[in-house]
Amino acid sequence: MFNASGHSRFLAGETNLRPIFAHPLHLFPNSDPLTRQEFDASLTEATPPASFGLELASLWWISNNHWERAHKLIDTASGQDKAWVHAYLHRIEGDEANARYWYQRSGRDVPNYGLSKERDVLLEYFLSK
Repeated sequence: MFNASGHSRFLAGETNLRPIFAHPLHLFPNSDPLTRQEFDASLTEATPPASFGLELASLWWISNNHWERAHKLIDTASGQDKAWVHAYLHRIEGDEANARYWYQRSGRDVPNYGLSKERDVLLEYFLSK
């Protein structure tokens, strides 16, 4: 078995070698898109899966109520998708002016629905990529 970086991971010293994993979801590069159930299941772990991009990792941290960590990941990142997550974080923070700036950078309008719905929309989008 191989981990996300392509290295074999086995528990040595046994006649029956059995794979060990850094993360229970066994996420590998070029795998099928993650499901929402798998994302939600990963929230019980100490950190997001290594295979997550910045956007999903940031959404993982905010889903675990770690706004600062979520923001730190996305704060200096460029691109419209990252700007969308950045906007969402500032909306959570209650900084509407900053959120509007980041929505503009993302090429998206400020949503007319709640934060919970926006999280669902963001996850649906990024999990399908």
